[in-house]
Amino acid sequence: MDAEILHKALENLEGSCTYIYGKFEAGEELDDLQLIKTKRQHDNFLLVAERLLPAIKGQLQKEGIAYLEENGNFFLKTDDSFFFIDSNKPIKKKKDTAKKGFTKTGLKRVFGFLLEPELINANQRSIAEKSGVSLGTVPGGN
Repeated sequence: MDAEILHKALENLEGSCTYIYGKFEAGEELDDLQLIKTKRQHDNFLLVAERLLPAIKGQLQKEGIAYLEENGNFFLKTDDSFFFIDSNKPIKKKKDTAKKGFTKTGLKRVFGFLLEPELINANQRSIAEKSGVSLGTVPGGN
């Protein structure tokens, strides 16, 4: 049912699309981002966002600006329709640990492994000591 509702809402957006890239900051007003001006220029305007703060959602609803969040929360109000879904919790993001090998400390550890391949099987304390980094920067095994 939700997919059908969303499909119907998005059917009206066919044609020319305008993209606005930006980020809402705490305490920011909609006028600061020119969303109200854009809404007035386009009959079918939908704000798609990763996450919106409750205060921003309230402002969008007050101005009649349709929005869709990545977690599925959705608001659309027209003359003859009203859709409002706001029961989904924000999607939790995993920390990006993939880039830690390319920091200054990470490169020291990688260099330590290249110089002494037997460190692969060593404990955290040995890796830190032989690589010249602090113990807290060596990730633990799971």
